[in-house]
Amino acid sequence: MTHPDRRFIEETFPVKEVSQHSAKEKNIRHGHISTLHIWWARRPLAASRATAYAALVPSPEDILDWQKQRNFLVELSKWENSLNPHLLERARHAIYAAHAERLSAELGVPVTAADIESGKYPPPRVLDPFSGGGSYPLEALRLGCEAYANDYNPVAVLILKATLEYPQQYGRPFAGMPEHLWRKKSSRQKAPAGQMAFGWNEPAPADAPPADFNPLLTAVKYWGNWVLKQARKELAAFYTPTPGPSPIEGEGRLAPGPSLIEGEGRLAPTPGPSLIEGEGRLAPTPSPSPIEGEGRLAPIEGEETVRWDVPESLRRKMVEVAREFRKNPTPSEAILWQALRGKQLDGVKFRRQQPIGPFVVDFFAPSHRLIVEVDGPIHESQKTADAERQRLLESLGLRFLRLPASLVEQNLPAALEEVHRALHAYPHPRPLPLHGGGGRYTQPLPHEGGGGRYAQPLPHKGGGGQIPPSPLVGEGGRGVRGECQTPVGYIWARTLPCQNPACGVEIPLMRQFWLAKKGKKEIALRPVTRGPGRPIDFEIVARGAQIRRNEGYQPWPVEDFDPTKGTVKGAVVTCPACGATIDAKTTRRLFQQGKAGQRMVAVVYTPTPVPSPIEGKGSLTPTPGPSPIEGEGSLTPTPGPSPIEGKGSLTPTPGPSPIEGKGSLTPTPGPSPMKGEGRLTPSPFMGEGGRGVRGKSYRLPTAADLAAYRAAEAALQEKREQLRAAWGVEPVPDEPLPPQGTLGFRVQGYGIKTWGNLFNPRQALALLTFADAVRRAHAEMLARGYPDDFARAVATYLSIVFNRLADKNANLVVYNVVGEKIEHVFGRQALPMVWDYVEVNPFTDVGWPNMMDWVIRIIDHLGQIPNPQSSIVNCQSSVTHASATRLPYPDGFFDAVLTDPPYYDNVPYSYLSDFFYVWLKRTVGPLYPDLFSTPLTPKAGEIVAYSHGEGGLEAGMRFFEEQLALAFREIQRVLKPGGVAVIVYAHKSTAGWETVINALLDSGLVVGAAWPLNTEMQSRLRASDSAALASSIYIVARKAERRGVGFYPQVRRELETHLNAKLQRLWEEGIGGADFFIAAIGSGIEVFGQYEQVMDMEGNLIRAERLLDEVRTLATDYAVHQILHNGFAAEVSECTRLYVLWRWNYGEARVPFDEARKLAQSCGLDLSEEWSRRGSFVKKEQEFVRLLGPHQREMEHLAAGRELIDVLHHALRLWEKSDRSALVQRLSESGFGQSEAFYRVAQAVSESLPIESREKKLLDGLLTGRERLREEVRQARLL
Repeated sequence: MTHPDRRFIEETFPVKEVSQHSAKEKNIRHGHISTLHIWWARRPLAASRATAYAALVPSPEDILDWQKQRNFLVELSKWENSLNPHLLERARHAIYAAHAERLSAELGVPVTAADIESGKYPPPRVLDPFSGGGSYPLEALRLGCEAYANDYNPVAVLILKATLEYPQQYGRPFAGMPEHLWRKKSSRQKAPAGQMAFGWNEPAPADAPPADFNPLLTAVKYWGNWVLKQARKELAAFYTPTPGPSPIEGEGRLAPGPSLIEGEGRLAPTPGPSLIEGEGRLAPTPSPSPIEGEGRLAPIEGEETVRWDVPESLRRKMVEVAREFRKNPTPSEAILWQALRGKQLDGVKFRRQQPIGPFVVDFFAPSHRLIVEVDGPIHESQKTADAERQRLLESLGLRFLRLPASLVEQNLPAALEEVHRALHAYPHPRPLPLHGGGGRYTQPLPHEGGGGRYAQPLPHKGGGGQIPPSPLVGEGGRGVRGECQTPVGYIWARTLPCQNPACGVEIPLMRQFWLAKKGKKEIALRPVTRGPGRPIDFEIVARGAQIRRNEGYQPWPVEDFDPTKGTVKGAVVTCPACGATIDAKTTRRLFQQGKAGQRMVAVVYTPTPVPSPIEGKGSLTPTPGPSPIEGEGSLTPTPGPSPIEGKGSLTPTPGPSPIEGKGSLTPTPGPSPMKGEGRLTPSPFMGEGGRGVRGKSYRLPTAADLAAYRAAEAALQEKREQLRAAWGVEPVPDEPLPPQGTLGFRVQGYGIKTWGNLFNPRQALALLTFADAVRRAHAEMLARGYPDDFARAVATYLSIVFNRLADKNANLVVYNVVGEKIEHVFGRQALPMVWDYVEVNPFTDVGWPNMMDWVIRIIDHLGQIPNPQSSIVNCQSSVTHASATRLPYPDGFFDAVLTDPPYYDNVPYSYLSDFFYVWLKRTVGPLYPDLFSTPLTPKAGEIVAYSHGEGGLEAGMRFFEEQLALAFREIQRVLKPGGVAVIVYAHKSTAGWETVINALLDSGLVVGAAWPLNTEMQSRLRASDSAALASSIYIVARKAERRGVGFYPQVRRELETHLNAKLQRLWEEGIGGADFFIAAIGSGIEVFGQYEQVMDMEGNLIRAERLLDEVRTLATDYAVHQILHNGFAAEVSECTRLYVLWRWNYGEARVPFDEARKLAQSCGLDLSEEWSRRGSFVKKEQEFVRLLGPHQREMEHLAAGRELIDVLHHALRLWEKSDRSALVQRLSESGFGQSEAFYRVAQAVSESLPIESREKKLLDGLLTGRERLREEVRQARLL
């Protein structure tokens, strides 16, 4: 029964081309709605746009019209045409013309496309009751329809508002729009250093904004930067940059913390560049400055206090720590204190356990700036951290003396003599320049290794002193020019105590030790062990052509070291120190008992090159080897322009390349930045223009890194108290995780019970600070007179940026060592346990600025969707929050329903989205009281087959099937008579198909077509060891009259006739494998769905299971004929048919038992009997079934086999052994040697297998000499 208003999608569809564009879309990032906010199983826009258009326009009139429409549809589905105004206008006009005809018939009055464009009549109304990420409503809106989006999940509803409603409402100038967004201020503003530039240079002044001005885009940019600035003020001190270049005229930076030594200079906030991106730089202060490059740090009489400005919470914490240390001194500390207290030594006052910034030192003499540390045995295991701590304290002008505890305890007079000498060892070993004096250093500035020096003093601003080696950048003055190391992330390992009583060390739990494994760059953490009971340290080792030796990596160890073998696999832990193991059950118990800890094991940073000292023509970075000049030449100051404030210039001298062959000082014609002598060419080692080496670098954590983290721990408590009072809820989410056993959730078994447990203290502090800034931004907008709805819209996008940051900055985020990138929590639709994770620095390009950039691009794209030529037509969108079983719309309201319902338990939407829900409650919850009124997302009405509830999986499946049937009935109710529904289904099991078919048949919808669209990249279609469905099936149905009762014999004849024609078209479209059978099922529904009921001759109702069996049998016969190239199908046995179809469907993968059983049944086989047969190629593996290849079977079984597949496998094994005579004899005796069917089967199986398959290689080898082999068999039979 054909409907008079036949649609294009009911007759034909460019499956192959649209599938290709849908698969390619997975690589589209910028501007695609998939990058706005995570939503699971979002449909490709290409397929959504194409199917929406094809469902709204009429079927082609003839072959020419078919080709024309088909070509247009293919072009329309391309991502690059998603904003093409000409294509979209043409698509809209075609839709309006078809809709006008339908309205004319519906209303009884003539309606034209022009009437719709003028707004006289509405455009088509399109609904998606399971909108999720919003693909279908967005494409309906793009095509000029009224788009209605509905979802049961509050997080999805918010995403839909940001995708559909707000860009339409505020993406163009509107009444009440804040003028500051488009009016330029009196002077041009620039974004603060380190912040994104967009949104800061405001449009030129005018009486009205430009017509294409996007106020939403501009406001989100502006307030996103505002939030970033507010958060940086509070958080910058907790993310320690690695000190970079020497501080010479702004070319370098010092570590954070404004004040250095009280009263002697500080980093004062100024408008210029800063380590903390705009927060401050080196500037003169009223007091004598040790930093300005012109004075020296001399002792100041009466100076009693050294202070490093830190957050007040940390200062209090360190004071408490110091008090505790004083109460419990070590024996050596107690002995030395008795000799130093009360100015007993040289009349110098010492303090014990003195807090200095984030550190506590053992003894400190303020007047001499001397720190005395007593090192006990524990310091042997923390030498790296101690050295870094000392280096940072020395950068303040402090001096260090380390005394072994054994010396103090065994020879106190000798220890005191050491202190005496240190007190009077002036001047400072590495003094800073004299304040205002222009003094010079007595030692030249060597390059590391002594390979060159400045022959004359290189003047500073106002003086003639030479540049000293900077105490902030290590030895040899390497920081004069070079890199500022910006930490991008911190790699943490969870820890457990070794359960070996003789060991007990803290074991870092790491799945592997790689840091980078990318091409010719291999960097790894190598655990350094010293036996049972001794702490485990790390070193960073590296190898490969792209490794820069100056980064401090150790050479790759000579002995066996396999970074792929970590300390934990499948929850089984191995101790590197003693080799003892902890079984998985004990591992989980220790976590649940709170015995687990964590340890920072590495810091990921991005080397940032400093501008070239030679007028921006390149840059000098630390280079491999001891010296960049290798001792072969020198840089001599000469008159003329100078790279340092015009005080001199660098002249090249003879010698090899300054960067060991990576670039050289080459003569160039014309003016030279180096006084005509040549210039420094950009080094290929440096990337484009000498701007720096690409990729990440790695280092071990320092004492400063650990201190900053501890400071964040202390600050978190203060922040929680503050926000708890302000918000009225616990700031760090304390809502419980899903019940243990929930699909995809594994972390609860390790003591992780609340959503807040997914963040370490610094991550939680950062998120609370950004969340608070988002709330304050909304309040500030209202204070500035923003309309309420517009302010809410802007705050919504800020909350989405926040959610992206939370997804990137949790303790379940892994570091991708191949791509050298930080992944995110939801790399897949689950929350598995992560042993080692990476914490991001939220102020870098993987933090808030990057998250904001993604969101801005989406707003920009959505704002560019062209309007219809007429501004009157009402292309609006509406978002509702309701269950799909109770839609808030009247009967017969929609012209089309396009939707992608859930599939059993494929995705636990509500439980996954709780990750974001708990934070949205805290950022914009008060702005959406109807959405965020419950503790967690609503679950009672969610149509998903959960198995963790009462009744288990069976009850969950029953609930899903009942609710899906109700949802389909609602779709039928709200559709207009004759309205079209496109329902996407992609569940991999035929059990799922039985459910959806029965639900469709019971709903009253009549299926008219089904098209399989491949929406996955080819590389993801099949895992190597599992069968996967490549396509989603787009089922096209109508609200139409149905026939009465159909009797099965008649319906079966109709089914056979219909399928033969439809299967041929599917085959020509290139649909194969499991998708072919699924598509055949969809085609079968077209016949069954025309009847209200189908019954057999005995009056029994025929349901979906019987339909599927019939379709599978018909499709199997057709496929075997096609696979064997339209011949010889009747000559092959049931076993051979099964083998051929299996390889064609699933390759060498194993398949769930039920799927395998049904495929075998369609071939006339009982699968259980087959695997029970001795020597069978069918093997059961728990709940899976696998077909064995020739190399997996025993030769004795093959020799005895009589089936074609047995003989083929035996022949392949004999060919592999080069046993020609046995091969010819076997083929001759079996009778298959001259059978064309034998070679057709071999060819068909080969064509079904991947290139790397061992079986395929054997088949191809055998088939290469097929004619010769057949002749040898013929001769053997004659003899």
